[in-house]
Amino acid sequence: MYYANDVSLLLKNKEIDTLDIRNLFTDGEVNFGNSDTKSNPCKTYKVEGVINNKEVIATVRNCRERATIEKLENIAIQ
Repeated sequence: MYYANDVSLLLKNKEIDTLDIRNLFTDGEVNFGNSDTKSNPCKTYKVEGVINNKEVIATVRNCRERATIEKLENIAIQ
């Protein structure tokens, strides 16, 4: 899994950790209505769940070579 700069900053500042992200993907749900599953070469998925007792939406760009968490919404970057 790869992380965009804003998500990497959250990890670096220890606002979240990789276990939080793993739990988001394990326990969260893909919102297919807001995802772009038909684009090429990469598909974009919106994953909704909870991190640190806050509702979050992860935007994940899933390409053949790698998946990148592009954005985490509803988490304040400080």
